[in-house]
Amino acid sequence: LAVGLAVREVAAARTRADLRVKWPNDVLAGDAKLAGILLESQLEAGRVTAVVVGIGINVAMRELPSELRGVATSLALLGDPSPSREAVLVELLAAIERRLAIHQRDGLAPVLDELRSFDALADRRVRVDRVEGTAAGIAEDGALLVRTDAGIEARITSGGVVLV
Repeated sequence: LAVGLAVREVAAARTRADLRVKWPNDVLAGDAKLAGILLESQLEAGRVTAVVVGIGINVAMRELPSELRGVATSLALLGDPSPSREAVLVELLAAIERRLAIHQRDGLAPVLDELRSFDALADRRVRVDRVEGTAAGIAEDGALLVRTDAGIEARITSGGVVLV
């Protein structure tokens, strides 16, 4: 979650677009995907011993194939006057380092407060695996809350979210 916010921060500083974080791992401009984050954790005896983070940011594309228009975007298309992969990388590494230091010092609360203010799913219809309903926010442990049509609040801790 902290990495997604770092990506959003760097991209927002380079454009005037309203950028949001789509739980748990995408950064969107409207409904168009600007970036995606993947994490792989290594567990030993039920404890995380390592985390590998992969980040993909569409930086310099100035044209998209017709099938991706409205689905994807890039910093260049969002108005970044100098979309440089190297500059974005330097800025992103610094932003991640700052956010992880805050997380280590203060826990998840500051991350959640910011994430809630940039939540791309808030009050929208979503489907995650077999759960469908209205996104109802982010729980204190970072889980996505989805209120089903039956009024049940489901806690989602992993999975791909589809807007419906």
